[in-house]
Amino acid sequence: MRLSRRYAKDSTPSIIRELSESELRTLFSNGPDHQHFLQEAYGYWFICECNLPVTIKRLRANNQYYLARVPGREEHESGCRFFSVFDELVDVQHQQRTANLNVFSFSRVSSDTPQHEPLQSTGRASKIARTDKLYALVAGLLETARCNEISLARPPSFSREASEIIHASSRYTLGSKSLKEYIFLGFGKLSQAKKLLASRERNWIGRHKPQALLLGHVESVSKDEDDWVIHVKENWDVKLNKKCLVTRLNGVFSLNKGPLLVAAIVSPSGKDEQGKTEFSITRCFVSPVVSSTGFMIIDSNLERIAAKIAIKCLLTNKSQGTLIKPLTPTFIEGVAVLPDFLISNQGETKALEVMGKWDDDIYQERKSRTVPLMRSLHGEVLMVGNHTSKNPEEYYKECLWLFNKELS
Repeated sequence: MRLSRRYAKDSTPSIIRELSESELRTLFSNGPDHQHFLQEAYGYWFICECNLPVTIKRLRANNQYYLARVPGREEHESGCRFFSVFDELVDVQHQQRTANLNVFSFSRVSSDTPQHEPLQSTGRASKIARTDKLYALVAGLLETARCNEISLARPPSFSREASEIIHASSRYTLGSKSLKEYIFLGFGKLSQAKKLLASRERNWIGRHKPQALLLGHVESVSKDEDDWVIHVKENWDVKLNKKCLVTRLNGVFSLNKGPLLVAAIVSPSGKDEQGKTEFSITRCFVSPVVSSTGFMIIDSNLERIAAKIAIKCLLTNKSQGTLIKPLTPTFIEGVAVLPDFLISNQGETKALEVMGKWDDDIYQERKSRTVPLMRSLHGEVLMVGNHTSKNPEEYYKECLWLFNKELS
C-alpha cells in the first residue's frame, strides 16, 4: 500500500512512500487514530494492491474524514482490502452525506465573525473565504440542486431550479429544524418569513434562535450613509439593519451591477415597544449570477460573459455537453483547487480558467501553483482572457471561438 500525490487518469502514480505496517493497521481501524491519520493524509491518495487510487473526503458538518472511491476509476478487485471497506461503508456514507449532517445555524452576530471587529466599519462588504458558513450553505444547496450545471436538457429555468432548490433543502437543517420549512425564494416572501418565525418562536427551544433563509435575485446592493440597501428592482428597496453583516467573495465584480443573488438570514434583531421579538435580515451573502432566470452564481463579470456565451453555444449547436460552475474546492496537498468552470462533453471533462488579472503578479503566481493541480484532476486546462480580458470585443470573440469548438 502506497501514499501518492493525485494524478490524472492513465498517468503514472506519483508515489511518495510505502505505508508502514502500523499505518496500515490504523488505516483499516475505526478508532480515533484512524481519523487523525486520514486528517494528516487529506489531499493525497492511497494506491492499493490492484494499483487503483483511493481518496479521502471530509464531511463539513462534523469534520469527519472517510475513504472514498475516485470518480471515473475502475472498481477495486474482490481481493483488495478496499473492496470490502467500500462494500461495508457505501450505505452508511450515503446516508451521512444525504441525511442530517448538512447542519447550519446562524445567530444575529455569526460565531465565525470576531466579536471585537466592528461590522462594516469600512463601508464595504466584508470579503470572505469559501469556508464561510453562509457561503458553504448556499454553495452546498445549489450544488445539491444542480443549479451550477447548464446543458441542453437543463437550460436556465427559474421555476425548475427554484423547485429543485426547495427539494434539495430537505437534506439540510437550519438551527436544528428542516431547512425546507424555513427557506423562502424572492424578497416578496420576506414578510412571510418574518410572520412564520414570529408564529413559531416558541418552537425554538435551546441554543438555536429562530431563523430562516431567503434567496432572492436583486439588481444591486449599495451603502446609504450607515445603512446597507438592497435594490430588488426599480422602486423596491429593502433597507438593512445597521448591524447586518454583508459579505461577498473576493471576485472582480461590483455590487452596483446586477443581476445579483442575495442569500439572507432572517432572525431576531431586537424587541418592539411591547416587548415582542422583531425579526429582520441580520446577515447577507451577495454574489453575481449569470442571469435572473437561474441560480448559477459566478465570481466575476468576465465569468458571467463567458457563461452566457457558453449557454448560447450549447443551445445553438444543440450540444450534448454541460457547463459546470464548481462551488466547493478540492484540496490537493493542502492547496484549494477550484476551476472557474468545467466543460463536460463526449465523455471528457476539461477545466476552464477565466484569466481576468493576467497583469497581476500575485494572481499569476497563484495560478502557476493551482493550474498544474487542476491538470492532475481533469487532464486539460483551457484558458480564456489571458490577453483579451480588457478588450470586450476581443474577449467575446475568444470565448465564442472556444465554446463553439468545445461544445460542438
